[in-house]
Amino acid sequence: MVRQDSIADICKKFEHWRSTRKNHREQIPESLWESAAALTKKHSVHVVAKSLRLNHRALKEKVEEYYGPQLLKTPPPMEFLELSCEAPSTSNECIIELDDQKSTRMRISLKGCSTLDIPGLLASFWERCR
Repeated sequence: MVRQDSIADICKKFEHWRSTRKNHREQIPESLWESAAALTKKHSVHVVAKSLRLNHRALKEKVEEYYGPQLLKTPPPMEFLELSCEAPSTSNECIIELDDQKSTRMRISLKGCSTLDIPGLLASFWERCR
């Protein structure tokens, strides 16, 4: 099984290359581009480009070159899900905020709703974000 490097590991490789290159205009080695592009399998192009201090468009082009445009397709938009609760029996309030690495976000504000299947709702959100 091949170990996939983390953003921090690849960042160290880029910093080493930047500190040892002969001149400022030297092109980034293909091995570093490949490592950066591989990170986009788990992280967005934006996150990888920002973390590694790379040009967003250049990284996006390398990802398309290595993996094709299908890796960059955005996931379908989440469908609207209306939740209804019976009349609140308490004045308790709960706010749940979810945020994944692809910047998908969900905020739930519950006021006195104790019959909601929160674990099921959370599992559904995380499953949809994969």
